[in-house]
Amino acid sequence: MKRITTTVVALLVTLAPASGFAAPVTCTGSPAAMIDAAKSEMQSGLDRAITAIKDHDQKTVDLLTRWLGVRNSDQEQRVLGVLRAARGLSDSLTFVCDMANDEGTFEKIVAQADNGHELLFTARYFGYPETGLVSRPTILFHEVTHIPSVADTNGNDNPKEVYSKDEVLKLANDKPADALRNASNYHYFLGAFLYGE
Repeated sequence: MKRITTTVVALLVTLAPASGFAAPVTCTGSPAAMIDAAKSEMQSGLDRAITAIKDHDQKTVDLLTRWLGVRNSDQEQRVLGVLRAARGLSDSLTFVCDMANDEGTFEKIVAQADNGHELLFTARYFGYPETGLVSRPTILFHEVTHIPSVADTNGNDNPKEVYSKDEVLKLANDKPADALRNASNYHYFLGAFLYGE
């Protein structure tokens, strides 16, 4: 069977030049433990958010409106689908590290038919905090939403991605349809759900 490879590139904060990357290796030691902790926290948050949305928890409904611009049940169901897809895919994620690169945060998602999804992390990722609106679990979720089977937030028809808290809030308020296609809106939602604002 022919191997199918799709590469989706996502940028967070800054972009390091591709020439500055060493050959990635499987994450080990402290970086692997930090990624595993972020993944567990993300999964726990997704599980709790899914339950809260299904239960129509008012605090969660308010967060959906604030961060993702959700204004109706169809949009709520779309977000629920993204959260479920991210949670379902999360167990198949694999991680590689380029610890020689600390110039920027650059995660590359490679979807491969024969081994799931692989995320490449640079050294800068590990400097983010364990908790908070912009933290290792929320950044991981941000990257997972770029995967086409989750939310395809890197799709060709998507608007220009916004990253800052103020830009994300403005997008959710002014253009909710665009907010539902923006990875940072999802990661801020999960951060606010898990840790408050």
